[in-house]
Formats: sequence, C-alpha cells, structure tokens
Amino acid sequence: MKKFVFLAILAVAVTMSACNHQEEVKPALPAANAQSQASIASLANQAIEVTVLIDGSTSNTSYSVVDLFAQRTNADGSVSYFWPERGTTTFYLTPGTYTFDSQQIYFCGTNRVTQNIVAGAQNVVNLTRWCE
Repeated sequence: MKKFVFLAILAVAVTMSACNHQEEVKPALPAANAQSQASIASLANQAIEVTVLIDGSTSNTSYSVVDLFAQRTNADGSVSYFWPERGTTTFYLTPGTYTFDSQQIYFCGTNRVTQNIVAGAQNVVNLTRWCE
C-alpha cells in the first residue's frame, strides 16, 4: 500500500512538473552568408509595426505579453512563427495574412484572430482574454 501511495504521488509530481515547463521557442536564423544577410536586411526594410490590444489595452498587467505570437502559413505550406518585442505587444512583420494568438497559461488565453497586415495602414489587432 505504501508503494502505491508513493508511486501515485510521484506520478502527480512528474505530471505537474511537465505541465509547468514552458520554453520560449524562437525560429532559427538562416546561415550567415552574404545572400541571407541581404535577405534579412531586405525584410527589415519592409517591416510593418503591428500593435496587439488585449481587452483594448497594450498595458496588460494581468496577462503575460511574452506569450503572444503570430503565425503565417507560407506558400510552400510551412508555418512561420513570430514574437513581439520583449515586454511589449508590438510586432514588426512583413505584409501578409497572420493569425494572432497566445499560449494558454494556467487555463487562461486569448481568442485567435486572423488579420491581413498591409503597409500604410494602421495595423491594430484586438484580442479578448478568457479564463476558465
């Protein structure tokens, strides 16, 4: 009986530890050569500022803004992920259609919004926070 109780507690501890482990995953940059550096510089010149509002505000003390992300499906079917500037809700993206969302944290998150980002327009994305 003691073994069973010990194993049950151990299983719960391992499960809780695995659920709480979150890594920030960033996409890898291409190899540093002249062509890829030129490509990165070209993309930087086309970057558009996109502001994400959570419940109508950029100053969200009740929500961790580092868990926001944007994703874009490329022409070849692959998916690219983008993160805002650290500690902000501001993204710098190239024109295109993106889906904005957040990672769920302790049974809370935001709704998912798909929006077309266009140069010369005011690009603001409104997300609504939810909790279970």
